[in-house]
Amino acid sequence: MWYALALLAAFALGALWQYAGARRGEAALGTAQSALKEARLEATLAGAVIEVQRANYERGRQLASDFFTGLQRHLATAPPKAAALRPLYAQRDNVITVLSRNDPASAGLLSRALTDFRAAIQPDSGANVPAAPGAPGTR
Repeated sequence: MWYALALLAAFALGALWQYAGARRGEAALGTAQSALKEARLEATLAGAVIEVQRANYERGRQLASDFFTGLQRHLATAPPKAAALRPLYAQRDNVITVLSRNDPASAGLLSRALTDFRAAIQPDSGANVPAAPGAPGTR
């Protein structure tokens, strides 16, 4: 009888240990997936900035649209820190409209959006992000 209780206690302890490890792994996976989504969004927006600076407005508009669609999905499932991205999403219609008009000012608008996005996802290093050439306030 004591042998069976000791065996049951050992099994329960091992199961709890595995459960705790799995929970830590699940939390780490969620963090990594969120960071990956943010990195992909940043790359898409950076691509839009580059295309617009090359005067390829239609491709820049497509990439900006992809960015805002991805941002909308990310905001639906993102951790609370992503609330800082909501004001950026509010700029969607203005950015897409300016790009569809082939307005050269859209390069500065997209550059500012990229800077704001970086500042929102990395608050401690966001102030150190240099403005892109052609962004408002640069020479």
